[in-house]
Amino acid sequence: MITKIRYIKGIGRFKDFSGSGVALSLKRNTFIFGKNTHGKSTLTAVLRSLEENNPLYITERRTFGTDVNNPEVIINTENEDCRFQNNAWSSIIPVKVFDGKYITNNIYNNDFITDDKQERISNIILGSDGRKLEKEYIDANAEVQKNAKRKTDITTQYNNTFDKSVLGFKGFRDLQEDEKIEEKIADANGEIKSIQRQEKVKEALTNLSGNFLEVSNFDTTALEKNIEVQQEKVKEHIEHNIRKTEQSATSFLSTGFGLLKNADDVSGNQCVFCAQDLSNAEELMDAYSLLFSEEYKNLNKTVGKAITLVSFWKLSERITEAKSQLQECGVTLDISDLLKIVNQSINTLNTELAKKKDDLNYTIDFASLSDLKQALESFKDEQLSSLIEKYDKPIEKTMVNELNIKLKLLILKKNRYEDRWVQLCDEYKQLENSSADLSKSADGAFQAKKEYADSVFEQYNQSINAILETLGASFRLTDFQAPENQRGVLKLFNLSFLPDNAVVALNAPENEYGLQNTLSDSDKRLLAFAFFVTDIQNTENLSDYVIILDDPMSSFDDERKLLTAKLIKDGFKNEAKQEPVQIIVLTHENNFLKMLNKLFVDEKTILKIEYSSVENKSELVSCNFEEEFGRTEYQSKLLDLKRYLDNEVSTCDLGDVRLVLESLILTKYFLDIEPERRKRGGAPQWYLEQEQISQEIKTQINDLLMHLPHHPSGEDISVEDLGDGDRRGIVSNFISNVMPNI
Repeated sequence: MITKIRYIKGIGRFKDFSGSGVALSLKRNTFIFGKNTHGKSTLTAVLRSLEENNPLYITERRTFGTDVNNPEVIINTENEDCRFQNNAWSSIIPVKVFDGKYITNNIYNNDFITDDKQERISNIILGSDGRKLEKEYIDANAEVQKNAKRKTDITTQYNNTFDKSVLGFKGFRDLQEDEKIEEKIADANGEIKSIQRQEKVKEALTNLSGNFLEVSNFDTTALEKNIEVQQEKVKEHIEHNIRKTEQSATSFLSTGFGLLKNADDVSGNQCVFCAQDLSNAEELMDAYSLLFSEEYKNLNKTVGKAITLVSFWKLSERITEAKSQLQECGVTLDISDLLKIVNQSINTLNTELAKKKDDLNYTIDFASLSDLKQALESFKDEQLSSLIEKYDKPIEKTMVNELNIKLKLLILKKNRYEDRWVQLCDEYKQLENSSADLSKSADGAFQAKKEYADSVFEQYNQSINAILETLGASFRLTDFQAPENQRGVLKLFNLSFLPDNAVVALNAPENEYGLQNTLSDSDKRLLAFAFFVTDIQNTENLSDYVIILDDPMSSFDDERKLLTAKLIKDGFKNEAKQEPVQIIVLTHENNFLKMLNKLFVDEKTILKIEYSSVENKSELVSCNFEEEFGRTEYQSKLLDLKRYLDNEVSTCDLGDVRLVLESLILTKYFLDIEPERRKRGGAPQWYLEQEQISQEIKTQINDLLMHLPHHPSGEDISVEDLGDGDRRGIVSNFISNVMPNI
């Protein structure tokens, strides 16, 4: 139980309040009176901060010019002090607060009981056991949401990093690792590059194919002819008889041999150089004859040309050069096996031709040439032909697009198995595996909450409707039930209006019947209060709680105020018949305070929030109920006017002058004034119409009414336009001259 509001500093109008006197002690039933704007809501906010252990309710109300960590509060309890310092409470106690914040947080806001408010109502109804089940559901659902959010985060990372139009994240996760991915990416890049350099590729392929054609067209027919020349005998003869080189000697002998009388028949001939008889050199002369014949010369020339032609092929260099050119354009040729055959075959062919050169009677083995032609033909069939055909055609745009997509997919496959994406994909797989279990757990938690809710909602329905009946409400709750599922729209109840039990929806469009257009402000507050009382009645260990009520009967008429006061006295009990350890009611209504004072006889204290306009601050002070609230409303207003004249307060409400004037006339002439005029507040005008009233008093009243708000003439005189002297003159004239003569 709270025993005293010991200290409040820097919160609203409570700039520096210290309540040390015994008279300020709070009892089991404590009623605090405070006019609007004097600090009643500020004091309630302090107690709500204690209830929720939430510093925001205090810091958002800190006194202007006060640092956010500067506000301080000390609340004495039976066991310990609850201190608010440095933006935090040292300890808290069980408290339940009913005020405007409770209504907007839990029941309705802007005339609507929205889905979130229905969820809060549902939680209030569920109570401590239900809230435990609710927490289990919330925690389980939070895990589901956390799981889903993390999956979304990972997917978003993928979408922000890669082009999801090429491949979605699911397809990305399913990509298989490829050990040759780098090679395939290089090939794809090459293929794209080759298309971009199509003309250069065609040129390189055409040139290489032309080189192969030279080999294919190589004719061996002339080289297959043999001439049997005793070249060794001629060579030996030259070496023994002529000191020149073999070539010079051969040329020399060829010239002389042509000068013979009969070159075809050397018998009996003499040597043109020495006239020596050549009859004994028949074999040598035959050899020379054949050596210097046209047939020999032609064959020898053919062999020489063949050797020269083969040397011009330079196949190995040209093939290697073509490969480099194509590689620069992105086309890859495999020439390793071909080069081996080319080099080996040409070397062998050159050897064979050299042998033929030395001996025209030698039969050349052209197997190496056949192998070379076969290798070139195979290479052309296997690689060149398809490439030539491919790059000879116009490249379609779709083909380029397909190649780009292919490359992007290959790059994605490579990225898929980088460390970062391996970890993220593995994590995503784990999240997917646990998703079903989490959803099942959340569904189970909701079902447990739902089953419990179904068991208590009917009980709440009866309790709330009983309170509505007690407070004289013209409506009841109907169709009261827990939400069907956690994904559905909440529709907790409808309203049924007496006496014909017309049912309207909880929330309806503006042009249809609903809460917003069928309940008055008083009814809405009553509905919220009924939920609050029902919550109290279903609170376990209620005897530990302090109940705080801030103007629970705001907008209520006198009859409903009395019913509310009785409910506070007798209705705050739970099923175990426990009552709150303390009830604190804050109000600005004199009549309601009087009702509470009359109903609560024992263990009560009445305090008042007093505001000083001079010091611009509020304090909690003791209150003599009989002296301050035993008067009628009009007596209190008259006393306030007198205090203003005596400078006990710095201002007054001139409207009170008119109200006191009406009260005086009604009291004295009540039976003479027609009921209709009494109802519409026409007592002063009625009084001025009476002939027996002296003209002097009528003039004084007319002069007075001219300076009061809402006077019968219809002229509006703003109170703010009157200075303090004019105000005091009006009040003094009323008390000194008008009142004694009525």
